[in-house]
Amino acid sequence: MSLPTLHRGYIAMLCNLADNGGSGELDRHGRVVVGPTKSLIAGSPEAWLKLVTYGLLAGEEGKLILTEAGRAEAKRYSDGLVAGVEIGG
Repeated sequence: MSLPTLHRGYIAMLCNLADNGGSGELDRHGRVVVGPTKSLIAGSPEAWLKLVTYGLLAGEEGKLILTEAGRAEAKRYSDGLVAGVEIGG
């Protein structure tokens, strides 16, 4: 399956999740939280579900986790950054 071009917001969600260990839990409001402090990662429940439908996230053991494709997409974007400045298109 070929991925559609992802909106920056989706890419930011993937990168934030990757930067926080690659997995998170859903809180009682359907938001993704990470770590022992349950820090919120921005993104609507619908946006997270969209990333699941693209095969970039999956559910396992009660957590939302990056798939191999999700990790690759986050890395691809991160590799295009130099000192926080986006390069290329």
